[in-house]
Amino acid sequence: MSQLIQMLMVVIALGFVVKQSLGNKWQWLAGALLNGSLIWILKPFALQQSKTAMESLLSNPEIMTNLSLFVIVDCSILMTYCFKNAGEILNNIKAGDWNKNIWRNFLKIYPGFLVVPMLYFALSHAFFLTPGVSFTTVTWVVTVVVVLLSGFAPYLTKIVLPNNDIRRELLVIICIIIACIGIVGTVNGTTVYKNMNKIDWGSLLWVSISGIVVAGMGAIGWVRKVEVLVVKWFSRKLF
Repeated sequence: MSQLIQMLMVVIALGFVVKQSLGNKWQWLAGALLNGSLIWILKPFALQQSKTAMESLLSNPEIMTNLSLFVIVDCSILMTYCFKNAGEILNNIKAGDWNKNIWRNFLKIYPGFLVVPMLYFALSHAFFLTPGVSFTTVTWVVTVVVVLLSGFAPYLTKIVLPNNDIRRELLVIICIIIACIGIVGTVNGTTVYKNMNKIDWGSLLWVSISGIVVAGMGAIGWVRKVEVLVVKWFSRKLF
């Protein structure tokens, strides 16, 4: 279980770096300063945790279930940003549409909520791995490392992958991996989400009907777009 959580935290850190690389240098600086401040905010909570208490928390099915829900919500927000950017929907938002501009700016600057438990996990393990060292010294070292990585890692990522579309696709893949790890995480040999013997046919019917309706609306919109393109093409050819 601990290895799975460690892998999850590493992937969350990669997702944060890739998301920040899609912003500008001011976002990198703000993200670095925010992460550095979070280290000191989380320090009192990390000092109260022992290794045994941490393992017991990770063995609590209720806590793991709640964590998996946060993982899914956070990944959904990040993937929404990628899809809206890729679809060029954000670029078509008018300046006067205040609500959409707020949503666009939020998606643009949102670094991911999962950074908070990732930093807490990293600081706690730094305390566990350095017995006998002053907690303040360890906190300063972790802060410097986190600030430098948060500031320079997005820049290096942008140099290695200069294409924004590739970085957005990479972020989508990372979000899918994070969601899968969060969902299939095991607790004491049993999965967080167990198979159900009974099928709720009413819910299944409702989900099926909703999917068919949404798919039908999408198909109708696609057909109308094709019709418009065909009409424009014939108009150019004839006139």
